[in-house]
Amino acid sequence: MSSDLLVGIILLHISFFGVVCNWTVLLFLSKVPSIHKSFGILTRNQAFGDAVQVTTVLFLVVPMVLL
Repeated sequence: MSSDLLVGIILLHISFFGVVCNWTVLLFLSKVPSIHKSFGILTRNQAFGDAVQVTTVLFLVVPMVLL
């Protein structure tokens, strides 16, 4: 197995796990009542940024590494 394929498979698993976790957190974060305070807003924005970044990696970087 070549190192490129191994890196692609590892990156696929990690980024898929990140997509599922970050978007789940972002969906359920609105149900927490303390999220409307300043620290909660920062947490929500950080979760959104992480979700966008890991989704970009999953759909753009992983195919480039694998192909």
